Amino acid sequence: RREAEYTARVARMVVATIDISPFANPAAHDDAARARAAADWDRAMSDVGFAVVAGHGVAPEVVGALRSAAHEFFERSAEAKAAYCHGPYGNPLGGYTGIGTEAVSRTRDTHGGDGGRSAGASAAAPPDLVESFIFKPAS
Repeated sequence: RREAEYTARVARMVVATIDISPFANPAAHDDAARARAAADWDRAMSDVGFAVVAGHGVAPEVVGALRSAAHEFFERSAEAKAAYCHGPYGNPLGGYTGIGTEAVSRTRDTHGGDGGRSAGASAAAPPDLVESFIFKPAS
């Protein structure tokens, strides 16, 4: 029963497209537009945990090149990607974080899987099936 409920919930999820132009181009937008964008972002992160970002001002060819490079990187073997792991998630160097390392439901704030109310339930949450690469600016 629990698995069926989860499957039904996931089937209803839609990844939102969030227009961040009120923040990327603040002179062209008012505080109400920024509040709407922030509320849309909060809803997307609370409901699904993902969003497509629009209105960022990055040239389409740059986005395309990054997508191509990301596909190439993530298609590599786990061993090849591990060479870019510079420590635990959140380290100052960024880099690769492998599948099974992160668990959003362990978050200890109002966006956690249990709303930050139950330490035991959150700590026991299984890891997410996600891998990531965090870019950090060159110093």
